[in-house]
Amino acid sequence: MKVIKALLYFLFVFIIVGIITLYLYFDKAVNTKFKAFSGEKIIVIDRGSSVSRVANILEREGIIKNSDIFKLAYKFYFRGKVINAGEFKFDKPLSIKEVLQKLISEYGILISFTIKEGDSIFDIGENLEKRAIFKKDDFLKFVKENTYFIADLAPNAKSLEGFLFPDTYKFSKGIDIRKLVSIFVENFRTKFFPVWNKRPSDYKFSIYETITLASLIEKETSTGSERSLISSVFHNRLKKGMLLQCDPTFIYALKVDGKWKGKIGYREIKYDSPYNTYLYRGLPPGPIANPGISSIKAAIYPANTKYLYFVSKNDGTHYFSKTLKEHNRAVYNYQIRKVR
Repeated sequence: MKVIKALLYFLFVFIIVGIITLYLYFDKAVNTKFKAFSGEKIIVIDRGSSVSRVANILEREGIIKNSDIFKLAYKFYFRGKVINAGEFKFDKPLSIKEVLQKLISEYGILISFTIKEGDSIFDIGENLEKRAIFKKDDFLKFVKENTYFIADLAPNAKSLEGFLFPDTYKFSKGIDIRKLVSIFVENFRTKFFPVWNKRPSDYKFSIYETITLASLIEKETSTGSERSLISSVFHNRLKKGMLLQCDPTFIYALKVDGKWKGKIGYREIKYDSPYNTYLYRGLPPGPIANPGISSIKAAIYPANTKYLYFVSKNDGTHYFSKTLKEHNRAVYNYQIRKVR
């Protein structure tokens, strides 16, 4: 009996010593800094990468020494935490625990992306693809199929056009498309409502109509002092039931249908689409671009004029007219005579 007790005691001690030894080995392996390369490396973690895939990449690139220890450390210290996607820079020795902390707490190298005032969803999609952030078609599909982001603002919207606020954003290249779009829309809400909540009591347009009108103003001029004048022309025409005859609307119509070839002729001007304000009275069925706050303000606060027409003076500004006769004379002076 004493022999059995002694054996059990020694077995117990052996197991305890073994556990302590393994723990000390694991603790040292996890906390020892390692770097098997000189200079710096950029490691790309794709969206949806498993812990095993990340571990293999890091070991192959010399960021960590042992991928198995990395996976064990993840389960021991960070189980349930998400390893972020993106581009991560490594330029100094780090322990496995520090590498895991970096991948879980940081979002990689932040890239800068700008939506310019007047950019449409087509422009944004092209720029995202050029930057290798998302494919244009994937972005367009998403903003057309996920209008729930603005269901409370524009329940009948066909896309998120008009609600992706122009600004410069910083985010990880590995960001999820849903998260990125939500950032664009939330920024719109932040900038829009302080203006909207102070609108005149007699202002009759809805939010969707306001953003639609603002998008037309944005596409017609980049000159700040002219926005309220352009707005007054559109407001005056709408009151009189006149066609708005806004060139960017038929261009947008052609883009929506995938038929824009980059040129304007009689066929383009007469293209049959509810967006074409040369053919259909009133506002188009939705925004044709994403307007900035200045154009939104101009839509709500038009200048008090009797202007019904405007024509480009070819210097970034426009000549405004009250009558068709005056407008035709301005067209001759600034467009026809210039060409001759």
